[in-house]
Amino acid sequence: MVVMIGTLLLMPPGPAAADVLILKDGRRFEGMLQNSNDKTVTFEIVGPAGKLVMTFPKGEVSQYLEGPISTTASAPATPQSLPSVDCFVVPIHGVFGLEVTNAYLSKCLNTATINKVGSVVFDVDSPGGLVAEMDAMLATMDSHKALRMIAYVRKAGSAAAIFSMGCKEIVMHPKAAIGAAVVIRPGMVQLPPNVAAKLESYDVAKCKAVAEATGHEPLLVEGMMRLPIVLSVVERDGKPKVVEGTNGRVIKRAGEILTLTAKDAVACGLAIGTAESVEAIPKIFGKPEWVPFDQVPIGLRNAWVKELEVVIRQCVAAENKANDYVIELSSVHDIQEKIKLLKEVEKELTVAAARALKYPGLVWAGYIRSYEDLMEVIDAAKRERKRLEGLPSLPPIILYPSE
Repeated sequence: MVVMIGTLLLMPPGPAAADVLILKDGRRFEGMLQNSNDKTVTFEIVGPAGKLVMTFPKGEVSQYLEGPISTTASAPATPQSLPSVDCFVVPIHGVFGLEVTNAYLSKCLNTATINKVGSVVFDVDSPGGLVAEMDAMLATMDSHKALRMIAYVRKAGSAAAIFSMGCKEIVMHPKAAIGAAVVIRPGMVQLPPNVAAKLESYDVAKCKAVAEATGHEPLLVEGMMRLPIVLSVVERDGKPKVVEGTNGRVIKRAGEILTLTAKDAVACGLAIGTAESVEAIPKIFGKPEWVPFDQVPIGLRNAWVKELEVVIRQCVAAENKANDYVIELSSVHDIQEKIKLLKEVEKELTVAAARALKYPGLVWAGYIRSYEDLMEVIDAAKRERKRLEGLPSLPPIILYPSE
């Protein structure tokens, strides 16, 4: 776990710090050692956009390399809003609820708020994911309204499209796409038509509200979620306007789900422009290029991905062990031995079930079985164990040699 204790500062002119801190997860930081004790290491990280003081648990540190001592004193740095170069980049890469979580987003936005950054750029490259995770992330964004949030879209499908529309400003990579936000619920095809329509109506209204709150056209959301609607783009007061029907350039026909290219997104007024990179975004506003600062978000994301990898291994190992015990049960005849094996099945699958409950994204992505499925097997094993425990114990069979 990383503890933020400093502020984001402009890097003063002068020689670059030469100390190097290498963590066990592979991250490498250049800067200056501030303090070290038995429990923590405090390090001033130097990046192209400025400095950040961070504290790491000592157990996470792999190596510290001390650089040459500088004889030139640096001018004291002071906190600044960095209006033209301040860019705190938050990667939104992967599946919502899996690689991308509200806990991660919350840490990133808290860091941005504490350090008084001017702009947060969400670098979006995601197919979407869990709606519940998207809802939580949008709520977190809403609690940080003081931050200027810009969505830089490389790929934004489904939940990622609505998340991007939670930002007032959207910039597209020239080869980007955004849309296809149909909500898919488990077992939805089995629902009666009126119930499915009811759920769709709520989902569409909820997502349209997100667009309305940030000044985007809610009809675009409806086009990304509903088949029947037809949408066109017309010009009003010199600006593009999305309207329902065919009285303009048609961008969505009945029976289709709307997905916009970068060119289409700009033409219909959803995006303010295109940029080849995050660094080039300020050109759209007629400002100099800024220098992104992304070390903290990338570090948080990498640590989270490593945690997921460990959880997946734990769940796979637990299920494999449980399967081995079940196979062994078929060849065991002693009741007490069967009871012992069933207890082991319950134990291992309980581990997997706890992980499935805590990490629903892993279930959604198919890495592990659902909590409900695992609990069903656990309950079956428990019932069989209780049945066996109620049987009388049989004395051991002794075979006497024939005389």
